[in-house]
Amino acid sequence: MDINMLRKIISEADITNEKSFNLSFIEKRKNGYTAYIPSLEKSLRESLKNLYLNSLEKNIFEFEQQAYNELGREDDVLDVSDLKVGNIENIIEEIYKQEHCCFDLTKMSLDKINYYVVKIFVNNQTIFLFRRFNKQKKLRKGIKGKFTGNSFVKIDSEIIGIDDDIDIIIFNNEALIINRYALQTIFDLSDYFLGKTDQAMRVIEGYGKINNFELFESDCKNDGTAIKRLTKIVNTPELINGFFDNIGQLPKVINDLSLVISMDHEGKVNYEGSRDERTQILSCIADKYYITLLQGKVGEDKLK
Repeated sequence: MDINMLRKIISEADITNEKSFNLSFIEKRKNGYTAYIPSLEKSLRESLKNLYLNSLEKNIFEFEQQAYNELGREDDVLDVSDLKVGNIENIIEEIYKQEHCCFDLTKMSLDKINYYVVKIFVNNQTIFLFRRFNKQKKLRKGIKGKFTGNSFVKIDSEIIGIDDDIDIIIFNNEALIINRYALQTIFDLSDYFLGKTDQAMRVIEGYGKINNFELFESDCKNDGTAIKRLTKIVNTPELINGFFDNIGQLPKVINDLSLVISMDHEGKVNYEGSRDERTQILSCIADKYYITLLQGKVGEDKLK
């Protein structure tokens, strides 16, 4: 994602246009969403514009960007994904459906707000900035007030803060993931992972090469690490086909790495239900194991 382009677009935002900046506080429920949308004065639109222009100058936005990896990322790297990850595209569409928008903020309970979204609209281009809502930023007890001249004046209404941190940026059909934890809490990763796992299982099942397959599938679907690995596997289509096309090489891999996997006389992989078996079978399907060219050392790629 081109950060310089984002800065340029935001810098061109016309704050006299009420639609240039939209702020929505999102309540996430099991059966849907409610977006509480306050009206923004021109001065606040200007403040938001300056806030995010300054935010995009932070050093973190100079980090290298790499394709989103379900299993983790290296230090000083940002993830980029399409909008299928976490059902991002569908969730944005749901949030802004008319029936989910509420303009009466008296109905909003800050304790139920999960995150907020700043929507920036400039020259037919839209940028979404997502940020988890930190309920601790709300003053729960005590006296709230502000200074007016030399006086401290009590404020009866609730006060919240909009900071300059950004968890996820959506622009031009891409997501820039600054905070991976936010991706999990804001969007729908569990359903995404399970859907991809089921897709992978149907392909694996079709080869008929894993004994006790029903147990293998059930155990994988109840293993958080396994469903992430299977999502990455199915998103790299050649991995599953490549594994089964070359399954004749598996006995050598098992021997060289002293794996716990075993095979029957028909060349099928045995699965008895242990975590080590499950992990190693998926590692083989993901083609994680390698031998270095220079020293011939056996290794494992932790991010495959």
